[in-house]
Amino acid sequence: MCILPASDEVKEVHSDPKGAVDDAESPEPSSFQDECTKLDLDGAASVVMSEEDYGDNGVSAADEKGPALAAQETRLVNLSKLLVAFVITVLAFLIGIVTRSFLVSEEQSQHKEQFNAIADEIISITHIRSKSVFDNLESVGVSLTAQARAVNAQWPFVYFADFQVQGMISNQITGANTLTIHPLVQDQDREEWEQFSVDNQGWIEDAHGYDEHVHPVLYKRDFFNDTADDDGRLSSPGIGSLEINPSIWTIDDNGNTQDVTSSSSKVYSPFWQRAPAVDFSPSVNRDLQSVEMFEKVIEGMLETDHPVMTSVTDAAFLKEKYDRRFPAEEKEKPHIYLLSPIYDSLFVNRTAVGFLSALFRFDNFFVNILPDKEKGIIIVLDGSCGDTYSYLVSGHEAEFIGSGDHATHNRHMAREFHIAPFALLEETEDETYCQYSAKVYPSEEWSAKFFTNQPVQYAAAIVACFVVTSIVFILYDCLVQKRQAKVMDSATRTHAIVSSLYPSTVRDRLMEEVQAKEAKTKTRRKFEDDSASMSLAGSPCETSETIFGSKPIADLFPSTTIMFGDLVGFTSWSSERDPLQVFTLLETIYHSFDVVAKRRRIFKVETIGDCYVAVCGLPTPREDHAVAMARFSHECRNRMNLLVTQLEPVLGPGTSDLAMRIGLHSGPVTAGVLRGEKGRFQLFGDSVNTAARMESNGAKNKIHLSQETADLLIKGGKEKWVMAREEKIHAKGKGELQTYWLNVKASESEGSSITGDGTTERGSVVSSTEFAPPVNKPWVEVKLERDVESA
Repeated sequence: MCILPASDEVKEVHSDPKGAVDDAESPEPSSFQDECTKLDLDGAASVVMSEEDYGDNGVSAADEKGPALAAQETRLVNLSKLLVAFVITVLAFLIGIVTRSFLVSEEQSQHKEQFNAIADEIISITHIRSKSVFDNLESVGVSLTAQARAVNAQWPFVYFADFQVQGMISNQITGANTLTIHPLVQDQDREEWEQFSVDNQGWIEDAHGYDEHVHPVLYKRDFFNDTADDDGRLSSPGIGSLEINPSIWTIDDNGNTQDVTSSSSKVYSPFWQRAPAVDFSPSVNRDLQSVEMFEKVIEGMLETDHPVMTSVTDAAFLKEKYDRRFPAEEKEKPHIYLLSPIYDSLFVNRTAVGFLSALFRFDNFFVNILPDKEKGIIIVLDGSCGDTYSYLVSGHEAEFIGSGDHATHNRHMAREFHIAPFALLEETEDETYCQYSAKVYPSEEWSAKFFTNQPVQYAAAIVACFVVTSIVFILYDCLVQKRQAKVMDSATRTHAIVSSLYPSTVRDRLMEEVQAKEAKTKTRRKFEDDSASMSLAGSPCETSETIFGSKPIADLFPSTTIMFGDLVGFTSWSSERDPLQVFTLLETIYHSFDVVAKRRRIFKVETIGDCYVAVCGLPTPREDHAVAMARFSHECRNRMNLLVTQLEPVLGPGTSDLAMRIGLHSGPVTAGVLRGEKGRFQLFGDSVNTAARMESNGAKNKIHLSQETADLLIKGGKEKWVMAREEKIHAKGKGELQTYWLNVKASESEGSSITGDGTTERGSVVSSTEFAPPVNKPWVEVKLERDVESA
């Protein structure tokens, strides 16, 4: 049974009640006991010595062994020094390696973090720019629709007097090179459209006048006379010297112009108004749908009713299509057309009557995207139409470095994103449009600034410090050895003198007397100190605070559940076992309980003999303390049943008959540390006594609940766990009490607790080694103090 002790003495639970065990009934002595007996006999033999143990000179045999023992000790000391030197050397290299690895890891971490920050910036700005481009094209299209409806113009026969203003502003915002209107001309309207385009070709001259006034830098030189105007401005080509082609036309494979073949089902997309204005008037009326790379893209745009991007325009088309005033090197860079539909209405039920095409240089997405100091970020552009191009972004510039993937380093750090994620569409089987994604890589040049020789330098410095320390240690050891040699030489001489002057027995008695005097002197000093302390403690005004220098360490915990668990049958079982077996049982069981307590956040208070005391709700309060303690006690009981069965072959018959009797009570408790000699954490209060009464009035292999604990379980939704006890109990100091039994079903218990048949509640077999005690030694010091934090 579990008894709350008035003192720390709990040894009687392990002693033989008869005072001794009959030799005939006791088990065979263990090897440990044999060793102890052997040691005792050796000790006795070393005390009782005959005259034969002495030489003729009166020197004992033990004295003759002195030099050999000293030599052995010297060898041990030398070996320990070598071991220390070896450990220092190994530590030096290990710490050097760890330091280098840590610093390299830090450099890699900084490298990765900085790159991810830059990549995030590139992705964010690219998304914003692509969205801005498409939004701008859509707004221009809406404006053109509104203008056409305002004058009741019928598509495709439309002409916008202010398109040059809108187009140039749009180009400045988006960075596009050109913005062109392409009306959709049905075959039946072809002749009428061709006449309309000839009659309204004057827009080209008007547009050039606007371009020269607003943006004169567009016109680099007079292509006809190769001279500049008198005012220093370079003029545009001679407008009006060439008429537009009066037919919808295209260019064949040989580079010759020809009219587009007419077909009743054909729809044409001729070039019409453009900003900036075209340099060569014959480019008007060229059918964009007759160009192979545009045909399917335009069909996809009309089919999906959504803005689309073309594949990268090849250099030949750019050289042919681009105006001369644009630099030749710009024509070699990858360009795409962004196509955005124009509708006949602003409402939902609308029909596409044309589209805008914006010629856009891809690197415009990546310019002015990084600070000047950031140089060497590679962006690889990958299109679904089979286009792959690489750019090197350095500060505000984006340099086209060629077709294909030119990223050769840090490929594992690639950050991939879509150029225009809002414009993504499901791909069709015939690939009627192109989608573009990009991968961002750090270049070797950019990464180089993050990786230095500092890790190696720091590691070398640390190793050097250890080497210097080792050298100092060796020098110090040499000095100590010299000093020790002198001391040992002096001691050897002194011992030789004393041995020559006194017989061994007299010498030993002299030594014992000196030791006794030293011990008595220490005792006298201690007694004087204690007397002074007792004199001070006798002062009537002294309190705990004045004695210990601080207030008592105690707190009130209003909501806790306390468990007392007692091993039924342990007293009689332990009386028939030796101490090793008793401690094997207790350590195995208590260690298993400790594992469960740590997992379920239960605080183990102490073990009092065969009684296990635990509490839930302190030092950290928790609302479910009753439910948690119920689960804990349930699992402890089941683990106990399993462990005694597994230990019976080791500890003998009757071990499996042992069982737990557990009592639970919930209520407030005062907890703290009584300072002084062997101070430890303790619980105080009526709740502790009630929990002890629940245990003592319980039954074998059952968990006994007080009314308070049962109420908390019911309140926590565990009413199925609570079963009222048929009869009321009479508890000392409490009177009659209605109590309950805890009945936790396997399916209702949280986690995988152990059942009585050696399996977990989830059905898996539990190995006996899971609950092995922490150590397997004959004598183990059991500490009752428990770290509050680890519990």
